[in-house]
Amino acid sequence: MHLTRVRLVILVLPLVLASSLFGQESREDLIQRETQLRAKLVDLLKSGGIEDTKAQRCLWDHAEVLFQLAEYKKSLKQYQTLQKGQFRSLPRDSEQHVHTGLRIAECYAKLNNERKAKKAVDTIVKYCRKNYAKKERLEMLGQIAYKTHGMQLYAASSKAYKEAYDGFRESRGPQALKTLYSALGYTACQIELNNGDKVAKFAEETLELWEKHHPEDTGNLVLRNNLSTFYIGQGRYKEAKDVIEPVVGRLEGSDLSPDLTQLLRENYARALMSVGKPESALPILEKLIEELKRNPVRNRDRIKDLEELRDACKEAPHSESDDSP
Repeated sequence: MHLTRVRLVILVLPLVLASSLFGQESREDLIQRETQLRAKLVDLLKSGGIEDTKAQRCLWDHAEVLFQLAEYKKSLKQYQTLQKGQFRSLPRDSEQHVHTGLRIAECYAKLNNERKAKKAVDTIVKYCRKNYAKKERLEMLGQIAYKTHGMQLYAASSKAYKEAYDGFRESRGPQALKTLYSALGYTACQIELNNGDKVAKFAEETLELWEKHHPEDTGNLVLRNNLSTFYIGQGRYKEAKDVIEPVVGRLEGSDLSPDLTQLLRENYARALMSVGKPESALPILEKLIEELKRNPVRNRDRIKDLEELRDACKEAPHSESDDSP
């Protein structure tokens, strides 16, 4: 009754694919650039062939422009041509194989061909297993998981996150922190796949482990948000409250992301309301609404949603104390 939309938060993995260089250009500029690159590409292919480094760079740029123009079939053809040249000329462990393969998968996803998109992702993952040393393989799996998550290929993304998690779990130092990032992604994908029951125990165990060794890491709060969101969606409000309660003190006046702290406080208020503590939820909701009204256009729907919940809190019978069941 009190849940409107699931709000999951994902931490960006440290190594993600760079955004396109052409993302800020107008459509007219992109069309002009596409014409120039196409002419340049013809000359480069004539002189050096598909194995030439300059031709491959130009082919990548041309495919990227076509992608930005939403010419996904033409872009796909260029990426596939590029991939053939890269297999012939680049070292087997070059990151470019993964980048190009991911773009091929993304083109298929844009063309609503989920079967071929998944097949393209599987091909990349198998390639990584065969051709990369462990450290580089895990880094590439993290990139694949993050990118396919954005494509909403949750099953493929989940598998890559889990494989990266299993590998990073044995690491130490900075590498070890990526275990948590992988766990966050895996948890979110499983929730999207309606496998929340399966992943809840995994998330709880990960949370316990990482708060023991990295108590101040923001990722712990992200995981608490995702886990509490799942519990609320299942009507398991007491568990949602218990997940957030230990960190309530960190959510006010901190230098943490306002979006993250707001999501956690919103989930906490919903859980309190649903376990019969509207008097505890009310001040949280009122402060949240006040904060969100600083950007009323962006937060319009959410403000309306929370105002309805606030009004329900006011009308609900209040318990005699916060300790009541």
